[in-house]
Parts: sequence; structure tokens; C-alpha cells
Amino acid sequence: MFEFPEFNKTDYIRNEVRDTKVAFISIPFGIVIALITYYMISSGISNRMAMIVGFTSPILLIKIIPFIVKMDEFPIKKMFGPAMTSFFTWLGVFILLSNPPFQDIASPDIDEFEIYDKNGWEEMGKNEDGIYVVDKDIFTVTVLVLDNGDVKNVQFTIHNDNGNFLAMEMDDEFPKGYENRWQSEEIILGSGEYTIKIIATDTKNNVEELTKEFVVL
Repeated sequence: MFEFPEFNKTDYIRNEVRDTKVAFISIPFGIVIALITYYMISSGISNRMAMIVGFTSPILLIKIIPFIVKMDEFPIKKMFGPAMTSFFTWLGVFILLSNPPFQDIASPDIDEFEIYDKNGWEEMGKNEDGIYVVDKDIFTVTVLVLDNGDVKNVQFTIHNDNGNFLAMEMDDEFPKGYENRWQSEEIILGSGEYTIKIIATDTKNNVEELTKEFVVL
């Protein structure tokens, strides 16, 4: 007949104190790693190195734990819990610090590049390759620019086959309901194939680029 082992209060308290010590070091350790990696990115040291430090930090924690508790009292199989606690603490604090109001390390997102007839706001057609074909003398270019902070400016350059280019700035003077849209009106180009490069910059000087092609008949 199975009998439950006798409850050892002393061993139970000792194990709980040991596990609490490990838990208390795991969370502050994750916070310290988050501060270090945040500094590495915000100071421009290396984004890649910061990510490597963050993702490998639980390995370092495993090296630190023996200085907190005796390893013969803390089985290696129990290392997984503290390692994951420190990892998710690092990840959560790092994400919090990397977004406004603390910091903004994300580049703007440029989407919905469109070309319209200036007069009737009719979108231009596209060919079989998805390239806009402009058949009007005057047209307007619009893009949707999203950012977790504020967009400072949107600029673009238009290049033709001969290497000549037209540099212009876009404005966001759209009516209510069309927030985050930027445009450049009354563009006049001769017939030919063109490449447009759009550059969006936010208030933290994060930059994103988008390159598209179009044809003017």
C-alpha cells in the first residue's frame, strides 16, 4: 500500500527560500539587461549586438545562480523557469522602453502609393506588371505614412531613364478622415519611364524608403 512521505517542514521552508532567491534575481537581472540593450540601441552602438545580448542573457543568468544558491540544492532541471522569467522580463521592459514616450526606434511605414488625376481625383490605371500608367499632363502622388510617433517630413525624388531627377517635398494637408496621408500635387513630366523614391522621416530621425516605377504616356 502506497504511503505518502512524511512532510518535512524544514526542507520545505529551505526550498521555498531558495526558489524565492532565484526568482528575485531573475526579474532584476532581466530589467538590467533591458536597460543595457536599450542603451546600446539608443546610443547607436549596434542593434544586432543588442539583440544578441538580450536573447542570450538567460545563459549568463545560469552562470550567476550558483553564486546565489548551492547548485547541489538547486537541480539543473529547475533552471528553465528562472531563465524564462528573466527572458520575458527583458523582452517586456525592452519593448516598453523602445516605444514612446521613452524612445522611438521604429522607422515609419510607407504604404498605399497611389497616383491620381489632379482634377478629378481619379486613380490612374496600372499595366500587367502593376506599374502605374499616367495619361494626364498633371497628376498627384499620394502615400500613407504610419509611425508610432510623429512623422516629421516626407520627400521624394523622381528619376527618368537619362538620370535626371526632380526633388520635391510632400505635405499632409488632407481633410479630416484622411490622416497620415501625404501628397505632392501638380506634378508635370514628359513622356517616359520614371522611378520615384519616397523617403519618410519621423521626429526621432528614423528613416524609411520606398521605391516605385511608373510610366508617363
